[in-house]
Amino acid sequence: MSYYKIVLTDILCRKEKNKMNLKELQNQLFDYLGLKPIEIKYEELEEDSRFYIQGLYIGINNNYIDNELESLKCIIHEIRHYYQLAVVAYQVEEEPQYKYWKQEFKMNNLKPEDSLCLHLEVDAYAFTKYILKEWFNIEYHHNNLDYDKALDIFIKHYYLRI
Repeated sequence: MSYYKIVLTDILCRKEKNKMNLKELQNQLFDYLGLKPIEIKYEELEEDSRFYIQGLYIGINNNYIDNELESLKCIIHEIRHYYQLAVVAYQVEEEPQYKYWKQEFKMNNLKPEDSLCLHLEVDAYAFTKYILKEWFNIEYHHNNLDYDKALDIFIKHYYLRI
């Protein structure tokens, strides 16, 4: 067997292993949040990822197909949006963010920079940061350091409550 064939086989095996690990994570997150699994697929997107309410699936940018960490961040973030929708759809008023999420799901056509401060987005980013740290011991920081500090405050208030 040639060197190149061995290297190619190794790369393909690692890609398949990463897909299996990400699939495992998806299922764990769905279980953790009490959600029925939905399809997650790579596709051509302008943004990193998107939760499609109409088609009820998650799309991840094709550019991340070989980037396990970015895929992981996208999966966590978008599954959280799916959870938020389920909370609103099933009127789970005990969820502290319920009333905000209910209002914000009605908003349409916001620019990405405007949606960053919505409770839906803050919660999804904070949840991603929290899960990366708690489940994988990965320190994730948003590229806007002030926003990152706000996420830390959100995490302490909503996820680390006793």
